[in-house]
Amino acid sequence: MTLKEKKLFKLLFSQEGEKGGVLVEYAFMLPLLILLSLPVVDYGRLILIRQKAVKTASFMADAVAMSREIANDTTAANVATDATYMTPQALQAIVSSLNVMMMPFPPEQPGGPDLYRAVITHVYKDPNTGGPVLGWQFDQNSMSFYDSNRISTVGLVANVSDIGKPANIPPSLANNLDDGENLIVAEVSVFFDPITPDLGVLGVPFLTQRWMTYTAYFRARYGNLKCVWQVYMPPQPDCLPVSSGSSSTSSSGGSGPTTTSSTSSGGSTTATSSGTSGGTITPASSTSSGGSVTPGG
Repeated sequence: MTLKEKKLFKLLFSQEGEKGGVLVEYAFMLPLLILLSLPVVDYGRLILIRQKAVKTASFMADAVAMSREIANDTTAANVATDATYMTPQALQAIVSSLNVMMMPFPPEQPGGPDLYRAVITHVYKDPNTGGPVLGWQFDQNSMSFYDSNRISTVGLVANVSDIGKPANIPPSLANNLDDGENLIVAEVSVFFDPITPDLGVLGVPFLTQRWMTYTAYFRARYGNLKCVWQVYMPPQPDCLPVSSGSSSTSSSGGSGPTTTSSTSSGGSTTATSSGTSGGTITPASSTSSGGSVTPGG
């Protein structure tokens, strides 16, 4: 082998060795690079799901707040020809938009619990105490007015006796409610499941699984929405719910609150967020419609 061939062989052998070293180093660094990039993706997903939850809560509260009140002179013909009246069907249509509003995030884990849910609550000023109290509450998961498994930061309306209990709303709203004024509160809870492995045991502050709740408050625009057609049924002036024995009532009956008819100002909204622990919601029967009704005593 000539001297020129020896130099060329040495040069090629040296380059192959360097290439092999680079591949080994890259093999060691690739898992670390992937691990460091996952939190960036997770933070982007967290921002997106927060934006969608805030907008969804605002949309739901606004849509319900624009409903027409069920007054003492409201008839079945009025409700049948005007879809803007406050009815269970209108509430079902509004909360059913949750899955569409939250896309592309899936509504539930395969074979597991729901990943987001919504609760709409009616809050009004108690004429006796002057404080905000709970009216009706509608749950998106069970499509019902009474469900003890729902989660709400405003207050839980699990049965008729819960109507009139104090409502937990920000003091800035509670202290500025006028007589007869009522609020629609929409709460959207979402479950965030990061793709980054939990490295908390190593002291690495990555994102962890969590429930997040976002709340929107809207004043009713066109009157008092305390009465819901076929649930709290006029033309009785006291807006009594139908009795539990009626074919058109929900699973919970009993006496209802006294209604005060007035027109309130609308338009303002406030969104707040908080973390809360979640659980599996057990579906309950939804309210049926149609048929004659009997006021409860």
